[in-house]
Amino acid sequence: MFVSYHGVCYLKIARSEPLVLPDGSLRGCALMQSAAIDFSRQPIAFTHIPKTAGTTVSTALEAAFPNRNLFQLQQLEPEALRHRLADRSIHAYCGHLRYLQLSAAFGDSGRQPLYIAVLREPIERILSAYSYAKDTPAAKRWHGLAAAHDINGFISVVAENHRHFLVGMQCRFVGAVRGADADQALASLRANYAVIGLQSDLEGFFRRLEARLEIALPRQAPLNQSRSRIKRDSLNKKSLRILERTTREDRRLYELVVEWLGK
Repeated sequence: MFVSYHGVCYLKIARSEPLVLPDGSLRGCALMQSAAIDFSRQPIAFTHIPKTAGTTVSTALEAAFPNRNLFQLQQLEPEALRHRLADRSIHAYCGHLRYLQLSAAFGDSGRQPLYIAVLREPIERILSAYSYAKDTPAAKRWHGLAAAHDINGFISVVAENHRHFLVGMQCRFVGAVRGADADQALASLRANYAVIGLQSDLEGFFRRLEARLEIALPRQAPLNQSRSRIKRDSLNKKSLRILERTTREDRRLYELVVEWLGK
């Protein structure tokens, strides 16, 4: 039986722990938890690449792992990070941390995380990041930069002063070696990740995740979207050349993953 709350569907399961939603309702209802996976030993580790529908995925995981079983990772000191990752009461982790950081921090904790990730067409990711930063004062330094420039000015400044935001970000997040190129990033996805998906096909990602983890996840409209969306035809020739050059490896990785998932 599915129960709807603010457009999100929850699966009612008998003999499950209660799920208390923000308004206190639906007590006695919870998302189905896997009987096959011991998440205290194999926690979910979501490497959230910025502007790839990660907030939508994190929110679904938060609903699936109530009662503080999910931890939102921030830029913690190495020792604090290792302490959190060794805590067996936490069954899922989300955050803007790379595979290399997480795998090193899990270290000798005795836990074997199930890594998951969502990729996005790289130029669309940059356009989305600009729109979000411009609309969102909470985006801190990025808001000021985006508010002061149109998309072409923004790309020019970022390419000159913040190249890490453009060059190979998705490869770096999922790669198992520093400065991973597309081939190395794909090898890491194949070897180290339990489930991957595409921002353009979140439903397919959720279905694969449910099948792999044997849990039910809520569906909802995408979150953290900007009010004003910039389209690719807003780019001038200079900006397009910059993005084609700086996102080359990410675009190649995206194409390889599209081909892989399509088989």
